[in-house]
Amino acid sequence: MMPSYSPPADSQLLHVIGPDCTLHVRIGRPNPAVLRIWYEVHNTAALPLYLCNRLYKTIRRDPAADVVVYEVQPNLANVQVANGQVVVGKTVVDVPEWMFVESLQIPCLSRVLPGETFAETLDLPLPLMPYTVYDYSPIRGAAVPYPLAVELGYFLASPYTEGFITTASTPAGPAYYIDPFPASDQSIIAAGPFAEPVAVVIEE
Repeated sequence: MMPSYSPPADSQLLHVIGPDCTLHVRIGRPNPAVLRIWYEVHNTAALPLYLCNRLYKTIRRDPAADVVVYEVQPNLANVQVANGQVVVGKTVVDVPEWMFVESLQIPCLSRVLPGETFAETLDLPLPLMPYTVYDYSPIRGAAVPYPLAVELGYFLASPYTEGFITTASTPAGPAYYIDPFPASDQSIIAAGPFAEPVAVVIEE
């Protein structure tokens, strides 16, 4: 069963119709220090849809259960400034060209069957701080207002692809996982920019 969340009150709403799904996004501010984002994805395709939306910073082993636990954080999202706007995303991101890593990291996945809907709410502290799993060091600088966009990464899974997807343990219960793949192999559905800008810390 898909989780159910209520959209924030006093918010802005955008609807997007994509080739495989529809996206509804509301943004609001429960207080001046928090940006609240509610989104809902409805799978209109004939195949299962996997959202790349369960981001984590660390992985640990549970010796009692003898399983790897992905420390998924519901309020964790990529924050990137590009093309004159700030994009809050739950997506696969590529390693920056200037960085070397020993292994790639992609989010855990949420499965949305044909005709089903997934909804989630996340709260982000303001001003927003640029972040990806590969580039996460806090920066010092001024808070600058930028138009806001929200994007989600996903892919459709054929029966063949389903054979590569496994169940992953997280503190919030089971999720799904697949071996890392390039960001270019995911599909993106995005909403924005919204009418009200949000403050982002820009490095001096």
